Amino acid sequence: MRGEVRFDALTRGIYSTDASHYQIEPLGVVFPRSVEDVEAAMEVAREANVPLLPRGGGTSQCGQTIGRAIVLDTSRHLTGIHAEGVQRPREGRATIVVEPGVVLDHLNAHLAPEGLWFPVDPSTGSRATLGGMAGNNSAGARSIRYGMMVDNVSALEVVLPDGRRVWLGEGHEPEAALPRELQALRALFAREVDEIERRTPRTMRNVAGYNLDRLRPGAENLAQLLVGSEGTLAFFSRLRLRLSPRPVRRVLGVCHFPDLVSALDSVQHLVALEPSAVELVDQKVLRLAAANDDFRSAMAGFVQGEPGALLLVEFADEGDGVRPSKRDASHRRASPRARRSPLEERLSALDDAMADLGYPGAVVRAVTDAEQAAVWSVRKAGLNIVMSMAGPRKPISFIEDCAVPLEHLAEYATSVQEIFRRHQTSGTWYAHASVGCLHVRPALNLKDPDDVKLVRAIAEETHALVRRLGGTHSGEHGDGILRSEFLESMLGPRMVKAFEEVKRTFDPGGLMNPGKIVDPPAMDDRSLFRYPPDYAERPLPVVLDWSASGGLLEATERCNNNGACRKHQAGVMCPSFRVTHDERHSTRGRANALRLALTGQLGDDGLDSPEMAEAMSLCISCKGCRRECPAGVDMARMKLEWQHRRNQRDGVQLRERLLAGVPRLAPRLFSSKSRAALAAPLANVLGSLPGRGLVGLAGDRSFPAWSSRPWHDGELSAGAEGDGGRPDVVLFVDTFSRWFEPEIPRAAAALLKTGGYRSASLSAPGGQRPLCCGRTYLSAGMLDEAREEARRLVDAAVPFARRGIPIAGLEPSCLYTLVDEVPALVGGPDAELVGEMARALPEYLSHAGSRGPPESNGSPGAEGPPRAVLVHGHCHQKAFGGVDATLSILQRIPGADVRLIESGCCGMAGAFGYHAEHYETSVAMGELALAPAVRAADAKAILVADGTSCRAQIADLTGRRAEASVVVLARELAAKGA
Repeated sequence: MRGEVRFDALTRGIYSTDASHYQIEPLGVVFPRSVEDVEAAMEVAREANVPLLPRGGGTSQCGQTIGRAIVLDTSRHLTGIHAEGVQRPREGRATIVVEPGVVLDHLNAHLAPEGLWFPVDPSTGSRATLGGMAGNNSAGARSIRYGMMVDNVSALEVVLPDGRRVWLGEGHEPEAALPRELQALRALFAREVDEIERRTPRTMRNVAGYNLDRLRPGAENLAQLLVGSEGTLAFFSRLRLRLSPRPVRRVLGVCHFPDLVSALDSVQHLVALEPSAVELVDQKVLRLAAANDDFRSAMAGFVQGEPGALLLVEFADEGDGVRPSKRDASHRRASPRARRSPLEERLSALDDAMADLGYPGAVVRAVTDAEQAAVWSVRKAGLNIVMSMAGPRKPISFIEDCAVPLEHLAEYATSVQEIFRRHQTSGTWYAHASVGCLHVRPALNLKDPDDVKLVRAIAEETHALVRRLGGTHSGEHGDGILRSEFLESMLGPRMVKAFEEVKRTFDPGGLMNPGKIVDPPAMDDRSLFRYPPDYAERPLPVVLDWSASGGLLEATERCNNNGACRKHQAGVMCPSFRVTHDERHSTRGRANALRLALTGQLGDDGLDSPEMAEAMSLCISCKGCRRECPAGVDMARMKLEWQHRRNQRDGVQLRERLLAGVPRLAPRLFSSKSRAALAAPLANVLGSLPGRGLVGLAGDRSFPAWSSRPWHDGELSAGAEGDGGRPDVVLFVDTFSRWFEPEIPRAAAALLKTGGYRSASLSAPGGQRPLCCGRTYLSAGMLDEAREEARRLVDAAVPFARRGIPIAGLEPSCLYTLVDEVPALVGGPDAELVGEMARALPEYLSHAGSRGPPESNGSPGAEGPPRAVLVHGHCHQKAFGGVDATLSILQRIPGADVRLIESGCCGMAGAFGYHAEHYETSVAMGELALAPAVRAADAKAILVADGTSCRAQIADLTGRRAEASVVVLARELAAKGA
């Protein structure tokens, strides 16, 4: 094979889970680079008589993508879009051919210039692969308008278990491809047609079993029979997809209701307006979302008061105008208002419909793209938001896929809530109200045997209710391990026998993903759970305070495998996955690896294995997951414990000691102005000489230059307590700014003076060496040394913090260390208080009031055309929401056109980019977005980056100079006399 083959314990471990609560270790993992690789793997599997399991993004919620088999991961290499591009027939919809590992959002970005999109849009579209979506028969928020995956797959190229590769579906004759199989399938349908008619639920969503209705004469399509087969019948090597015109505009009406039942009872009336989506978000999801910084700010624009539930009602215009509903037409005849667009008419009709239902004035309109993106960000993260619930009980997926006719939605919700009350639990509700498919999850603790017993009890009672209401237990996420057992009770024994016959027809040897749909295990078999009966932690001595998470193991368990860290769009998380496409180098992969090691499932040396070291090596501690992971996984902090353990066992390498020791080395070399003037040029010459590779440093890197005039705290101390008052702010000058870029604290001092602030420099008492946050030691995993530095800083800062005086920092990585790691490292109320009072200087200036630099951007005094000011946000700024403050203060520059560069991590990440073994990865990260954006910028544009590492990476990769925001602001305001 050309692709990789891995059978090591760590790889098998991280592929033993998906987004379900099951865990089954595979035999090994194969990463095919071509269909020929797939065929070779299948040949080996046949000869060895072992099963195969196709896998995409691994976000299945029912255990479809795990099993005791050889896993074929399509997501890494099988990501091609066919060179023939979009095909536009004279009649019918446009189509395109893709490989199974193509991610949905990537395809839609590719199609955007064509004015097209693939309209099946699950909330996991940023990482869901098209092959996985077809295997699962996925749907999404807009299925009421566009249907499910089965409705949008025209044809499939498949590799059958016996090795044949054939095309099935539209444009292909099944008689020639599968004569024997086609005869058997047609006979099956003819024999069972009445049972199929009688047993198939009359719901808008149903993915239970195989799509036997696609064998109907006149509508026969074997490709669509295979859609939803969960990898149990064949491997999908290529897919021909049906495309739709991309809507030129959408609008949303956010409908507020006092309670869940009222919202659900209204759905049947609102769908008469012919929306493209009607999505439910319940009160519990809203409350949990409000605890997340990103979601809280997003919700401020569309949530009024404290609603019991929201319905998100969307209308779309595909270019030639959406056909108005009857209600729209009658409303227009009766209304004296001026002529409006069709979408405005629809929103007005929604207002009227809500008023008719007894909820006047209960619709918040989201019309702009930004407003709608804010609404959808909360809805699409619904699953991950509910999984962030604190406590041992978590919302568990096992009845979340039930779908019922719309007229029974309210009754269904009322009855399910009664089931929950009877079993002393509660649930969260969200998802696809328009088609009667609600994702409801009771909160249970799957480590508790008593709660595990409730899984079956609640499932069986809920399924009985669904049968009575004419619904289905499997409306979207598939059968897998979770629901296959219930196919017989829901559809009857004859339908199950028919499914078995289909399986034997395509896969008589049982090669493909056994135990799904046909011959499943018990859904509550605890030996298959992520937390089996013998699940137990192997205690590990820790340095940081993990009490808020319940312990280090519990912190790793926060990962619910939703896979948000596998996205490729701009943002921070997860840069190492974005450049490697390797599960080991995702937040999810690392969290799973640590969890398995901490519970002994990777063997006695699991934490210390070379594979674990490889997985942890590319975590650059960007803190992107801390903010962007909906489950709140903080891998940067977990890595610190792992690094510390490694250092305790193996010692600290010379390279790490040299880089980490700058805070203690520099004062010895440059303690006075005279010594600095002599030593700095010499140190810079020595740093540029060849031979750095001997200690593992990258030869192609430019090292930061020592300053001949480093910052001295006395430059700001005079007048700190002058005029009978205390300082307004205390400036913390970090190691990097002090010794390498002292122009930054000097610009900060000038800004504070110009703004009329009384300021002081945070200094060590008694002439001791300058203060440091310990960031360099943290990066090397030297936690004992980091704690010593952090303690010195806390002791010096806490007297100011107790008096309510903000502590302003300059370098984001150092300032946010004070906010984040220092309280966990030092512990105690003093460290907590100092962290609470710490501010990035741009944040302080943007909120400090009228004494700050004047708000003069765009003022009449600005001469000439606006000058572009392009800002790259440091990862830690993004993780803690500090970028807006930087943009805000820069907008005070007269005539400045301030814009944020849409970039992720620069890739430098402190010492990471200087490591010889990480140099190429560091460059690849920078080339994802930042470096191309900088090269494309106008030569006269001002480049701003507050991170010292970011500025170094920009210089190395593009040859252009970026500056800290306070330097730019001080210079530009002084030049313009502001």
